[in-house]
Amino acid sequence: MKHAGSISLSKFSESLEHLYEPLLIEHFPQRLFSVVASLIPEVMMSFDEVNKQTGQLRHARNFEPPNAAEWLERLAVNLQRDHPGMAYLMNGGSERVLQMSDFL
Repeated sequence: MKHAGSISLSKFSESLEHLYEPLLIEHFPQRLFSVVASLIPEVMMSFDEVNKQTGQLRHARNFEPPNAAEWLERLAVNLQRDHPGMAYLMNGGSERVLQMSDFL
């Protein structure tokens, strides 16, 4: 008989396998949302990506805020003002992927 810990570990391992299955990059946020939701039900998530050259924001979420357009506008302002990664890039930092702890 399996105990709760081994069932959770099994579910976690299956989730990782699903996360690493090949897919088109534009589908990654939805895959991530699906995997995390299978482990943590009813979690609210968003995925944000900013193109350094164009400044274009790519946003995905697994919930619908009451006023989505206003919410997205505030998100863009807050990301530019408060996110340490954005400040790093705007001040000439490299586009190399770094850990969040590198900014803190």
